[in-house]
Amino acid sequence: MLRLSLCALGFTLVACATAKDAVSFSEVMPALGTEGLAPETPKKAPVKATAAHHEVRSSTELTQALASFSVRARHYRAQVPPGAGMPLQQIDDWRDVLGAVDSFLNRRPDETSSLDVIRARITVEAELELDARSYGDFPAEIAEGVVDRANHLAMRMSQLRHLHLKTREAAPSPMAWPVQPVAVTSLYGNRIHPITKKYSAHWGVDLAAEAGQLVSAAGRGTVVRAEWCGGYGLSVDIEHPGGLLTRYGHLSQLLVEVGTAVDKGDPVGLAGNTGLSTGPHLHFEMRRYGKPVDPLEEISAPEAGSFAAL
Repeated sequence: MLRLSLCALGFTLVACATAKDAVSFSEVMPALGTEGLAPETPKKAPVKATAAHHEVRSSTELTQALASFSVRARHYRAQVPPGAGMPLQQIDDWRDVLGAVDSFLNRRPDETSSLDVIRARITVEAELELDARSYGDFPAEIAEGVVDRANHLAMRMSQLRHLHLKTREAAPSPMAWPVQPVAVTSLYGNRIHPITKKYSAHWGVDLAAEAGQLVSAAGRGTVVRAEWCGGYGLSVDIEHPGGLLTRYGHLSQLLVEVGTAVDKGDPVGLAGNTGLSTGPHLHFEMRRYGKPVDPLEEISAPEAGSFAAL
């Protein structure tokens, strides 16, 4: 009964999209820091560092580009009747601001400011969410561009976090990504549901995977559920030490059963397209003491170049 209640408690509305679908507007929405968007991610305990971290100076060019873009975007929305198409000037502004983000991302991680990364991601996601409410139609290239930059900004933030926070014990992370190479096609947070088209929470990340690709346990633990679970389709839940639970959704085949003890890297299933899904991929979720957490906050950033092309 406990497993059924967990499955029913908001999980049946889950749906994910493939990397191909990630370029559509329906995959855009893990917007942060604005009213009605994703709830604040539970904060982790501070990490003690061996040396003081000196934050890179913020980029004046990026800051100005984002600020002026937001001001003009508000002006355009105020001038256009609800449901009208996006003005050509706003389309041009979107192209310019995404170009500014590209220039920023071309810098090495150790040459970029984490504050800039946060500012850029909040701005492009929140402004697109506001545009989606205001305009009836706008070019798919804008939605595609925001998906791409938001993913890369999230990855850059993960790289910076692990670059700046060097713990006393340089032990390897107890958790690992369940598929390789790692290609995030949809981020953690609120988004437009790719099937119902309703604004809803996405309590995990989608990882690109081919049908039948091996899915491995992210860490040592015990399988507590291995069955069909609503919108997740065939899925596996693993309990790990420290109150952590990982979920692997939309599998085509289960390779474990309840009670199986697994180590990091052990096979748990094959990637698929079961449940509410638009194509083969892996939905990967993490919960700590029952509360969803962003996997990009929990797992060490992959080595440079290990993210597949988005």
